Amino acid sequence: MYLILALAHNMAIFPRRKQLNRGIKTTVASVPSPIGGLNDRDSIAAMPKTDAVVLDNWFPSTTNIEVRSGYVLQNSNPTGYVESLMVYNGASTKKLFSADSNGNIREVTTSVTGAAALVTGLTNGRFQYVNMSTPGGSFILAVNGADKLCGFDGTNWWRDGDGTHDITGVDTATLIHVNTFKSRVWFTQKDSTKLWYLGLNSIAGAATSFDVGSLLRLGGYIMGMVNWTINDTSGTQEFAAFVSSEGEVLVYQGYDPSYASTFSLAGHFRIGRPQGRRFYAKMGSDVVMVTADGVMMLSKALLSDRSAIQEAISNKIVNSVTSDVQSYPNNFGWQVILYPIGNKLIINVPQIERLSIYQYVMNTITNAWCTFGKVNQNSAWKSYCYEVFNDNIYFGSDNAVYQCDIGSTDNGSNIISTVKPAFSYFGSHAIQKFFNMIKVYFSANTSVSANLGINVDFQDLQPQSVVKVVVGGGASLWNIALWNTSFWGQNAFVSSQWQSVTGLGVAATITAKLSTNTPVSMQSVDYSFQKGGLL
Repeated sequence: MYLILALAHNMAIFPRRKQLNRGIKTTVASVPSPIGGLNDRDSIAAMPKTDAVVLDNWFPSTTNIEVRSGYVLQNSNPTGYVESLMVYNGASTKKLFSADSNGNIREVTTSVTGAAALVTGLTNGRFQYVNMSTPGGSFILAVNGADKLCGFDGTNWWRDGDGTHDITGVDTATLIHVNTFKSRVWFTQKDSTKLWYLGLNSIAGAATSFDVGSLLRLGGYIMGMVNWTINDTSGTQEFAAFVSSEGEVLVYQGYDPSYASTFSLAGHFRIGRPQGRRFYAKMGSDVVMVTADGVMMLSKALLSDRSAIQEAISNKIVNSVTSDVQSYPNNFGWQVILYPIGNKLIINVPQIERLSIYQYVMNTITNAWCTFGKVNQNSAWKSYCYEVFNDNIYFGSDNAVYQCDIGSTDNGSNIISTVKPAFSYFGSHAIQKFFNMIKVYFSANTSVSANLGINVDFQDLQPQSVVKVVVGGGASLWNIALWNTSFWGQNAFVSSQWQSVTGLGVAATITAKLSTNTPVSMQSVDYSFQKGGLL
């Protein structure tokens, strides 16, 4: 009796504990697509989750990432390598011209092939050009540092020295760059500190020299002249900036270089060495330049030291850009171009001249970067030059001109794209996790195939499994598909396809490689994993 009471008393004091559930629970976490773009600046272990380790042939939009657009043939008539594209913007006429390595200039405004060369016998097709309007009409003036100046008047091409629009005082075959400032044409002499300018509203006549050699403290020669506009308390002011091969920038203000009182030095500062003759592009009132320090805005470079790389708009990819400039400084094909309609700033990189070419591309809305064809070099825009014509963008290549950033194929070939988002710790840096499934949310109008794989703890493994991602629904036909049953519109999201993976680590990310001929976007990635113990 006493034993029973004692047991009852002990059980009252120490009630029986509930059986612990020692089963391992599965956790599901979601990571958004890397709309922050490519990042080679931050440690791979501390990168924001919206950035990417690899983002090739994917373009980061404001809400997701999209497989880049392709290109279509514009004109296959040019011979040799198309080294320059030039746009004529007249009052009532617009034309697109190509200049090739065989020394010919042809019109490629339309996709009709077979047009005869309008200019022949040139040493090369590597022109810098400008449109100039005067009371006498609208003109193209183009120089390449080897041949006499070429000009176009809206109907015909001419060559300096043929008696029609001659320039005196300088051999125009030595001129390598041309620009306009305050209604004057300015030329840069090749491998020289001399510039030359023409009379007001003139495209011909006597050229006057303007030598800035005594101002250059680092030596070198003038690469080119850019126009720079500043808005301040004094109003809007336009400046002429002469950029040297060593990165010195001489900023002049005024209007008449004949007199020191009306044209004077306003600033002298240093940037990284400019890359190639096509090193800059106008971006609003500012100027964007590709230099040894990365991709810089002129206004930021003026206000900061060269060591302040955070001022570069290429800050997130500064290691890649500076490495490329150091590795391929003399290859022809470097160019920076703004494509406003596409919200893109494009940096063309000739890794191996005429063989291996890729691009760094920035979303001008978000400043997020990606690459086109750097990882997947067999799926690239093989471009030697760019130009924007009628709001569309074109590039010159082998024996052809293409319109790019259009369609879903590269002139009929699939576009191969690779994305590897930043690694994620999923809320716990020191907890081991066993990853067993992933779900990638793609959007497309047809089924696509993807190579998917998982990397843990900062691995760099290529995806092994090939998965056919079936897009639910797709586009439905009016008056044929079932009402209230079929999916309407062009896109449908993948939301129910888990793929098996195996990975053990504290951090993970996926690698996805696609070969597609249809528009595809990626929204986010879900991960299924089981948590282990502390490391």
